[in-house]
Amino acid sequence: WVGSPEPEPEPEPVPVPPPEPQPEPQPEPQPLPDPAPLPELEFEPEPVHESKSTPTVETRGTDRGFQPP
Repeated sequence: WVGSPEPEPEPEPVPVPPPEPQPEPQPEPQPLPDPAPLPELEFEPEPVHESKSTPTVETRGTDRGFQPP
């Protein structure tokens, strides 16, 4: 009784498995500022129109009844 009574053995703390590292919700990649995509959009149709205008010239000539040589 003189010796201090043994403290109740504390249950060993169960090692908490670290929560699976959740992928941080990454902020959606911000769209480029307007001025950047705009030129791109404008450039896209241009080459397309040009490549189309070349055959169109021939077709136009044919439509007019002009037979390309």
